[in-house]
Amino acid sequence: MGFFLALLKVVHYVGLFMGGGSAFGAMVIGMTAPGVPREHAPTLVALAKRFKIISHIALALLIGTGIIMAALEGVWGLPWFWVKLAAVAVLIVGIVMAGKAGAKALQGDPQAGARAEKFGMLNHVALLVVLIAAVAAFH
Repeated sequence: MGFFLALLKVVHYVGLFMGGGSAFGAMVIGMTAPGVPREHAPTLVALAKRFKIISHIALALLIGTGIIMAALEGVWGLPWFWVKLAAVAVLIVGIVMAGKAGAKALQGDPQAGARAEKFGMLNHVALLVVLIAAVAAFH
């Protein structure tokens, strides 16, 4: 069981890195988009779509491995585990909302860009809470 749990943790961390990397890439695209010539917009949209696919795969890895690890490690009764789950829920909603706003921003909606940026900040805070709560729950 020890090897299986270690493997799950590695896959979980890979999902975390994939999600964090794609979020960083999306943030760079969002910051870059307003200043680029219109002929470069299709390239930015294509990159944003690729990062979206990566983030969805990462989220599936994180949720799948997280459920299995929580069941194996018996953390369902720990308060920090529930704090982590609440922060994950906020993060998922924030990711969806930032994605929708980001897509509108890439189409030229300046208010959507501001909304995407606010959701991005919310997502950073939620991710920090997820990490702190995970360390506290799984130490």
